[in-house]
Amino acid sequence: ALVAMCDAGCRLSLAQSICAVLLEIVPANSSAQLLHRDTFAPQLLPRRRALSAEFGCRAVEGEAGWRAEAPPMQAKAVSNGKSGSGFLVAGGESVAPSEAGSYSVLLKQLHPPEAALLPPLLPALMARYASPGGSLLARYVAWVRVPDPSSRGGAPFEGMLMENVARPPPGVARGTRLPFAPFDMKGIRLYDHERRFEATFGRRGLKVPARTLASLTKALDADVELLTARNLVDYSYLLTAVATAPASPTECGGASDRPSGAGGEAGAARGAARGAEERAPVAPPRLLQACYCRHVAAASASDTAAAAATTATTATTA
Repeated sequence: ALVAMCDAGCRLSLAQSICAVLLEIVPANSSAQLLHRDTFAPQLLPRRRALSAEFGCRAVEGEAGWRAEAPPMQAKAVSNGKSGSGFLVAGGESVAPSEAGSYSVLLKQLHPPEAALLPPLLPALMARYASPGGSLLARYVAWVRVPDPSSRGGAPFEGMLMENVARPPPGVARGTRLPFAPFDMKGIRLYDHERRFEATFGRRGLKVPARTLASLTKALDADVELLTARNLVDYSYLLTAVATAPASPTECGGASDRPSGAGGEAGAARGAARGAEERAPVAPPRLLQACYCRHVAAASASDTAAAAATTATTATTA
């Protein structure tokens, strides 16, 4: 069945209701509902400060008391989208729908079958997010519903507010042009993304510390086990490679995170951790968007030009 599109009034209602939860006050003339609020609270509320700014939330005092107001959410075009779903991003002044680095979350429209199948999965999914070993699964942070999304009437609009897995990794300044487009690794057969990765890095691959590889593998195995137990497929592994200068210190969280003196890889790892912690209100310092850095010696002049050192960030979606 087709799902209703979200018009201007619907987008405004969504933004105001989300801000009402973030600010802990009543929304201004909003019909949108946040479903399973207690279930999603551990994912949504720790981001309260960053998301309030991203959505342009403000508290307005009126005769009936304080109310939450916000600009409407903005439509987001998604290239090569296959789901037929609509996508929305926050309406704050700093958010540009065409610039992935300007927003930490986006709202993906749910089809009726998805809305019916998700509730039984939520407890296991939230437990997986909170597991000590971390998870590479994209975080769902809120479930929203507008009973009547159009002034003309129609079917309800439902959407999942989720982390923006295409956001540049920690330490990469907004507006920076990355040398490599993200690789969407399906793992079923060699899609264009896999072929492009092979052509770019060849047998050399990406270099990360053994400890990092072990952590990523452990998280990936646990994620796949969760999905396999529920017969879920179409598991995609999004990987971003960032080239860094071979002669300069590795930067993960800004100038203050430069490793100094002895320590090499350990210093870079500490800088990565600090960079992730600074981004915690927007991107929690988990494996989803953790930043791992390591210098790799150039094997040839061509290797130096391509990527003498790499920073690998990973995210997965189901």
